[in-house]
Amino acid sequence: MQDNPLLSTKLFIPPLRAGVVSRPRLVERLHAGLDHKLTLISAPAGFGKTTLIIDWLDSMQPARPVAWLSVEASDNDPVRFLRYLIAALQTIDSQVGQTVQPLLGSPQPPAFESLVTLLINDVATLAEPFVVILDDYHTIQLPAIHRAIDFLVEHQPPQMHLLLSTRQDPPVSLPRLRVRDQVTEIREQDLRFTPPEAAQFLNERLGRALDPDALATLESRTEGWIAGLQLAALSMQARSAEQRAAFVAAFSGSHHHVIDYLADEVLDQQPLDIRQFLRQTSILERLSAPLCDALTGRNDSDAVLRQLDDANLFLAPLDDQRVWYRYHRLFADFLRTELDTEAEAALHHKAALWFAGHDLLPEAAEHALAAGDAGEAVRIVAQAAEPAFQTASFTTLISWLDALPPEAVLGHGELATYRGMSAFLTGAFDEAVTYSQAAEQCFSPGEPSPNQGRMLCLRAHVRLSQAAFGDAVRLAREAAVSLGDGDVLFRSLTLNVLGQALEWQGHLVEAADVYQEGALMGQQAGNQIGALAALTNLLFSLNELGRRQEAVALCRQVARDAASAPPGSLPLTEGVYLAWSLLSYEGNHLDLADEQISRVLPLCEQANISDAILWGQYIRAKICLARGELEATRRICQDGRQQATRLDMDAIHGARFAALEAQACLYQSDLVAAARLLDTAERLASHVPHHWQDSIALARCRLLLAQNRPEKVLARLADLEQQARQSDRRRKLVSIHLLQALALGASDQRPAALDRLAAAVQLAAPQGYRRAFLNEGPALQGLLSRIHRQSPEFVGEILAAFGEQRPDAAQKALRSAGLLEPLTDRELQILRLIAAGRSNPEIAAQLYLSVNTVKWHIKNLYGKLQAGNRIEAAARARELGLL
Repeated sequence: MQDNPLLSTKLFIPPLRAGVVSRPRLVERLHAGLDHKLTLISAPAGFGKTTLIIDWLDSMQPARPVAWLSVEASDNDPVRFLRYLIAALQTIDSQVGQTVQPLLGSPQPPAFESLVTLLINDVATLAEPFVVILDDYHTIQLPAIHRAIDFLVEHQPPQMHLLLSTRQDPPVSLPRLRVRDQVTEIREQDLRFTPPEAAQFLNERLGRALDPDALATLESRTEGWIAGLQLAALSMQARSAEQRAAFVAAFSGSHHHVIDYLADEVLDQQPLDIRQFLRQTSILERLSAPLCDALTGRNDSDAVLRQLDDANLFLAPLDDQRVWYRYHRLFADFLRTELDTEAEAALHHKAALWFAGHDLLPEAAEHALAAGDAGEAVRIVAQAAEPAFQTASFTTLISWLDALPPEAVLGHGELATYRGMSAFLTGAFDEAVTYSQAAEQCFSPGEPSPNQGRMLCLRAHVRLSQAAFGDAVRLAREAAVSLGDGDVLFRSLTLNVLGQALEWQGHLVEAADVYQEGALMGQQAGNQIGALAALTNLLFSLNELGRRQEAVALCRQVARDAASAPPGSLPLTEGVYLAWSLLSYEGNHLDLADEQISRVLPLCEQANISDAILWGQYIRAKICLARGELEATRRICQDGRQQATRLDMDAIHGARFAALEAQACLYQSDLVAAARLLDTAERLASHVPHHWQDSIALARCRLLLAQNRPEKVLARLADLEQQARQSDRRRKLVSIHLLQALALGASDQRPAALDRLAAAVQLAAPQGYRRAFLNEGPALQGLLSRIHRQSPEFVGEILAAFGEQRPDAAQKALRSAGLLEPLTDRELQILRLIAAGRSNPEIAAQLYLSVNTVKWHIKNLYGKLQAGNRIEAAARARELGLL
């Protein structure tokens, strides 16, 4: 499937016409305005806004690169608008927007302002000053686009200047910009022709000097309105001096009331066939000769368009080759008033067929709807729906479908499916149910088809949202069979919903296989967003399955592939760090985990991916807890719970944060607060499957241990162990066995405790799950030393890490030795490896650091220990009791 093509003519700067009246006073103001963030040119139609901008650009010294976008009413769709804005910016630098474009193809793209944030970051990399021009911005009515433009103005990089040309003031923060002296405003009173400018304009158009009194009259009655003067000049061109005088005398009223009269005067002076051509083509936003031939039945539209262009008859070329044109909008409005309803509908029908035949489906859909023929509109909208859905243009797609008769959509399986999926992915779940039921009625059991597969995919999503996990699995499997291999987008959606439903059912191994298939398919098809969603789910699943090393290897492979990946792969290569940070935490590489979560969390926040943001905050809280930063842990957990409540994600994320904060309270020996938090967590998660409550259940066991109730702990852990074994959740089994060991030790059942601890080591050692042991506290140390031989290296690392978590003695030794600056945790790690005889590359590999970073830490070590080499550093550390 291909994206909807963009019309390049919207990105062309219109050429400067001959005979334009120079307006140096306004051009100078535009030059001076480059020191501000924004230039706003706001005036009614016909005041020469676009002509002034072109004149200014033509005279700009030194010239700056310009990104031009002619905005249209059809751009009232966040995705469509941003695609065109990026295309305009890419006329300056082709790399701009490469981080945003993959997100635009997501079935559920991030918030619009978040996408604009990423675009701003891209634009900020441009070195030279440049100008972005949005012409006819008044055609934008969507509040989301207005908010994004306001955000862009507030945060735009200093090398960028934005110019908005509009018939009405946009809803941006103009008062704030005025106070900060960040905006240049040119308005109707500025754009009105002065008497000398009006005289120059009329005399040039007429080819002879007009009587000064007549000039004054026209200038006064048009109030300097350039379009009114142009219409007057056209009306007088073929008149004698006496007739001109009579015309001027009869010309009265403001420009708001005389346009019909002037347009009629202009139109009546044209030959009959030209008048007919003008009326028939007035329905078009853009005109080309082949398109005009299709509407008029002529075969000489190219010559007619050039004739109208030469006559300056309200026809503006949109490109240097004079292929595409547009009428002055007011002139087109007038021309359409002379069409009856039946004739206008017939012209829209012809236009729809022409655009559809040239794969310009959004324009085809608009004309088909305007034609009023429901049957033809359904046919063309059905063609346009797939590419619109693929590019996540849900606002546009929903507007098309809602413009059709409701029964036409509800009775059309394909359209009902697209309407339902659009509703689901934009959060309108009740609507999704309605259209899902309607789509189902349109298909009868029989030979599977792609359209039926898409309908089944929609039904699977709906049933998942209704917690009918078995139905969701069944429907997703049926959808996969019907879709086949060709529909990458819907297969990706289907695999994701299948994996999620399986995971909710507790079938984690099967879910991981599905996620792996989805990630591979997305990467092979270039579907970065689909690949990222599946890959992230896969990595978390592998960790739950106790396959941490496999997950880490997959992360490293993605990172290695980043260097050779095509532009726009940033979401995949950066997104993997969310799950990777958890994997690093599990291995007790806390500094690395912190670096990774700091790298990806801002991207999640910019893209407004709510689930990823909450996961990132949760991992950051776990890192803080592992470091003993208890107040920071509680603060992050409390913020996370508030955000989860706002997003209606309490059952999973809110409960998880409450359980983690309870663990911090246990470290502070505040058992009352811990119990209260766990009660909250259990209440929030009461309606989710048991395997989503594991972290809460384990935290409750830790509280019971702190309350000296080991028998109660063992009873709870027996149930948890059985559940974990059934779903092969080996990572949970590690923690379960460790808590069993502690509970058995507290019950004076030392052999049984050592047996459970040995079982935990057997599972954890090959995968490097060090953090699981350290999280249970120093009570494990005595038991671990008794099973040291089972896995000497792994157990030795755990025991050494326990020593690192008790820095008081080391800090005391440093102070007693007169060393004012203690060693950091990272420096202590490197010191121990130096003493063990490890080389710099070996240290770098073990700690996941670069060799240069290791050298930098060693240099600091030498300074703090007053040592000149590795041997002296190790000896000094032993003197201080650090080794």
